[in-house]
Amino acid sequence: MSTLRLVAVSDLPTITLDADSASSTATDLSRRATAYAGHAETLELTWSGLPAAMDVPGVTEPVGVVVTKIAEAGSEVGDALDAIGSVLVAFAEATKELSRTVQNLRDDIDRFRQLVDGSADQHSYQAAIYGGSSEPFDWRDDPVLRGRNAELLAAAAQAERDWTALRTEASAALDAIVGGETDSLALPDVSGVTGAGFTSALGILAATGKTPAEWLSAGADDLARLLETTDPETLRRLLEAQPGIAERFWNAPPDSERVAAWWQSLPAVTQTALVAAIPTVIGNLGGVPYAARGQANLSQYERDMARYDSLNERQRASLDQITTALTADPVNRGTLIDYLIDAHGGMMPYAAVAYGDLDAADTTTWMAPGMETNTASALAGWGEAARNLQREQSLLDPTRSHAVVAWTGYVAPDAVGVTMPYAARDGADRFAAEIDATFATRSTGAAGVPEVAVVAHSYGTTMAANALLLTEHPISSYTMVGSAGIDLGRVTSLADLHVENGSASRGSLPAIFTTAATRDDLAPFGASISQRAEPNPDVAYDGEWVITGAQSFSSEGNAEAGLHPVDGHNPLGERGQTEPTGFLSAAPSEGRGYFDPGTQSLHNVAAASTGRISQIVDGLTPVETPGGGPMEVYAK
Repeated sequence: MSTLRLVAVSDLPTITLDADSASSTATDLSRRATAYAGHAETLELTWSGLPAAMDVPGVTEPVGVVVTKIAEAGSEVGDALDAIGSVLVAFAEATKELSRTVQNLRDDIDRFRQLVDGSADQHSYQAAIYGGSSEPFDWRDDPVLRGRNAELLAAAAQAERDWTALRTEASAALDAIVGGETDSLALPDVSGVTGAGFTSALGILAATGKTPAEWLSAGADDLARLLETTDPETLRRLLEAQPGIAERFWNAPPDSERVAAWWQSLPAVTQTALVAAIPTVIGNLGGVPYAARGQANLSQYERDMARYDSLNERQRASLDQITTALTADPVNRGTLIDYLIDAHGGMMPYAAVAYGDLDAADTTTWMAPGMETNTASALAGWGEAARNLQREQSLLDPTRSHAVVAWTGYVAPDAVGVTMPYAARDGADRFAAEIDATFATRSTGAAGVPEVAVVAHSYGTTMAANALLLTEHPISSYTMVGSAGIDLGRVTSLADLHVENGSASRGSLPAIFTTAATRDDLAPFGASISQRAEPNPDVAYDGEWVITGAQSFSSEGNAEAGLHPVDGHNPLGERGQTEPTGFLSAAPSEGRGYFDPGTQSLHNVAAASTGRISQIVDGLTPVETPGGGPMEVYAK
């Protein structure tokens, strides 16, 4: 049994200082110190006019010496008090920042422990109802939980070190004042970031209006203003002082239309300087042309490859997966349009690889992955699925150009997390921002706005449906493949998704499509155990929820059309296998995955995602309630 311990709130430092009151008091001290020094100066000036009026030998001279000494002492005391006030103000402000960080960590730890408890409950439920493992649940056996626990423990330890360093630096600064060493006074670091000195932090504060630590919690509008008003070199120093700001841009992306307008207003030399100065921001910034994003991410990827041996296991695995996704097909190399190797403390890197020219293609398809399809574990395979889809789209629609994005930009859950809605809800915000950014980026380009489609697999259909509630622009089509169910806590009607209504080529219904192979036993099991609504009633368990409103097509194969059936759940079949394997036939046999070439599934997904509805083999069937009733969710 591992000796790893579960992170707790008690791991965080206890900060009892009322930073606001301390800052106010210290500011008042500085103000009074200035007044004190002013009184001393007034005293000296007053005396300087007296000798002419009262020139008494033996009296005037000694009094003048005394007054001068008093004035000098008063000035020194005033300077010392002012210096003390400055130290205390800096200490209070830095403490305020650290307190915010500790509070955020406290919330993160509470949520994480709730997740661990929920995972244990779910494990017991599966064992009792579905005959799962009878072994007691141990969070240490789950690599995602183990990694997140390690991340939180490290963050708590860093907060403790920061609090110790802050007090030590303030104490040393005050000792220097008391000892008369004010000329070399070393004020504490108000950024709260190890290695960033007070002078550097003060310069960044003056240039950007916030300390580096404050930018870690900045909102989208402030981040946009930061870009619009700050030169590339200052931005470089800011990211150097606090690299975590790149992840803040990821989690709270500025409005992509605002970014697009800003980027277009810049001279080419400034654009180039920004790509070089802050690649971890520009590479993931919606509204920036995808070619520039790719250039920024490629430069950062190459830097990370150069430090490969110093990275953690997940980061190295991510680099391996990215390398394969970019280079597996020498004729159709990928472009790295999202890349954040340090996300979640390096425990869950993000990436997205595009095939085709996203700045010019006539159609753009975003592919949302399902369970365990993360950058470190499965981007190479997801990239292969994306290339297969793009190739099939080009075969069915050869007069237009097509781009497909293999996106692994959220924490796709494991077999325990997939039964819960949290990963889908967390990932939806970023995915929605990516979709809207396609419209914003292309609206300022010469090629115009493309048709935008979303294709999602497994739990990715749960996440993508949530995201399509949040998008500003309606997309051309949404296709669900082997859905693990719709989150009824967010989506109660597919009609609420921001998807265009049918055109002449699609009929009168919204362009929402769904397919599930009858030999895919895992998808309906996932929907059932999580109490999500299955969009494919033919495979739903009796008594479970079904959601209507999509149009379904077959993945069962069509011999006359030369199309193979799907016989499992995963996107691609297992090479060398003639029968599906794994739990509930999760792994299809070779060539029989949903996105394998030659399958009816891939053919129909390509037709649906490009609007070629007439080319869907075996046609479409509207998903309706039994008897055609008005209910949009019903129990089968």
